[in-house]
Amino acid sequence: MVAYLIFSLIPATGLFAQILLSGIAYIPSSVTVSIVILFVFVQNSRVRNDHLTGIFNRRQLDFYLEYKIEQARQGKAFTAILLDLDDFKIINDTHGHLVGDEVIKLTAKLLDSCIGKNEFLARYGGDEFLIITTKYEPADIEQIARDIKIGLDELNKVDDRFNVTMSYGYFTYMPDMTISSDEFIHLVDKRLLSNKKNKKKNRGNIS
Repeated sequence: MVAYLIFSLIPATGLFAQILLSGIAYIPSSVTVSIVILFVFVQNSRVRNDHLTGIFNRRQLDFYLEYKIEQARQGKAFTAILLDLDDFKIINDTHGHLVGDEVIKLTAKLLDSCIGKNEFLARYGGDEFLIITTKYEPADIEQIARDIKIGLDELNKVDDRFNVTMSYGYFTYMPDMTISSDEFIHLVDKRLLSNKKNKKKNRGNIS
């Protein structure tokens, strides 16, 4: 976790120096500290968080994934779950991009409510999201999927203009693995694509 915190604080270092060089250091110390804390918080949020949803962005995901792989090689397995909104292009084309953005934001909020405090959620890109969890038993992963399904059902009841569904794929990084983060994500993505192809068999589809 120390490495994770360092990654988060690095972008703030340059801003802190800018503040001091700009003369803000001559303001009374109590005010200076408050300003620095505020600016560091804003800067960190911009670097770490997705601008649309507020959850972690791809940059922070890349940092965190490297950290988790190092932990996995020390005996702490973890699982990555890649989720994708089904037929999202149809929502954009039919209802417009503003509605599409709202669906993305609502989905992010839903996913965030379905994970534990020690689990990690990021927007992978576009209409894709990635969850990192220390759980690795298939039954535990399927429970996360069921929780998301329940949430999607409730979301669709609130707004019946469209039926939001998701597909997912997951892969577990075990301690004996030596693959890179890119290779690992490729395996997760392959699982997602395979499950999307098997929708007619109702596999890998959260709906």
